[in-house]
Amino acid sequence: MIAPHEVSEMDWLNKTWSKKPVVAGLLLHFGAWWALFAWGWGKSWGVPYWLFTSAVAPLYEGLRFVRFDYYRVLAIENIGAFIALTSLAALAVSTRRRWLVLLAHLTVVFYWLSAAVLIGVTTG
Repeated sequence: MIAPHEVSEMDWLNKTWSKKPVVAGLLLHFGAWWALFAWGWGKSWGVPYWLFTSAVAPLYEGLRFVRFDYYRVLAIENIGAFIALTSLAALAVSTRRRWLVLLAHLTVVFYWLSAAVLIGVTTG
């Protein structure tokens, strides 16, 4: 049997937030990670174009390294992270369900960490 406090927690996850905070939250969260990685990669390599391309680094690096057997799994993971993030962000913004918004925020973290792993493995 489900306890009454568990039902209220599930109800909270099924409620919705308004659209502006969802969009703003996802943009700020993604932007904070983007700024951190763009700064780090720019500082390491001194390449100014990374400032702009780092936002799509998982997709770019995934497509770049998918042809090499050694990096194929990481490359496919990064392409999947890009697809998951764009899909979940669009779904979270359209439905505004709290559990989807929280899952989209978790996907933002996975997106950037998977990019860091692939770039770290291939350059280091």
